[in-house]
Amino acid sequence: MAVVSIENYKPRPRCRGIGRGRGKFSQDGQPHATTSPSKAELYWIAGFIEGEGNFAGSTRGVTQVSAGQVNPDPLIMLKFLLGGTISHRDSKNPNHSSHFVWSTSGARARGIAMTLYKLMSAKRKAQIRKMLGA
Repeated sequence: MAVVSIENYKPRPRCRGIGRGRGKFSQDGQPHATTSPSKAELYWIAGFIEGEGNFAGSTRGVTQVSAGQVNPDPLIMLKFLLGGTISHRDSKNPNHSSHFVWSTSGARARGIAMTLYKLMSAKRKAQIRKMLGA
């Protein structure tokens, strides 16, 4: 597996309609993963999202999986393994640090949630069920 770090990470451009569904973007505009995660990597992903992540759905039917962190390195690994996007968020509170957020939505988020479901805690399983409308 290639080593992905902040030094060699180059963010992919966000898809804004042009090229949607072609190239390295899926039909819903989400960047594809670079590789398929191994079983050990799925356990790492589950543990990381368990501690730092969130599964969310909206009344409009939008589903999202996200994780935030001050250190972008684990988020870069999530993007490498699962696709999605990484954004930088400045803190509105001067006492808090700015941070990075990895997220993905739509069909990719639902697929990740269903893949990780058995590995998650009761709290996260409840979030996933709520996200999926089950």
